[in-house]
Amino acid sequence: MDKERLMQFLSDAIDSGALLSIHMSQFEGEDFRPVSQEEAEDRAKRFASIVGQPIEQEDISKKCGSFSVGSTATNGIRGDFIYVLKKPVTVK
Repeated sequence: MDKERLMQFLSDAIDSGALLSIHMSQFEGEDFRPVSQEEAEDRAKRFASIVGQPIEQEDISKKCGSFSVGSTATNGIRGDFIYVLKKPVTVK
């Protein structure tokens, strides 16, 4: 991936008034691992400090949750940071 060109592309999109939605979830590939709630929250906090919007948290299902920041309707950019909920430990 050419990060420099990607950043320029995103900058051009913001300058043109495009609505952007960023979705970060599980890492896929050979080293697949689910994103923890702490990792997702850290990314959401970083993103919130950049765009100046509050963080909202919700449980999407019994298996995952989300931190959402911003709204394409109000400020033109939204970030969703998905995480896998920890499974409850059962004692036998």
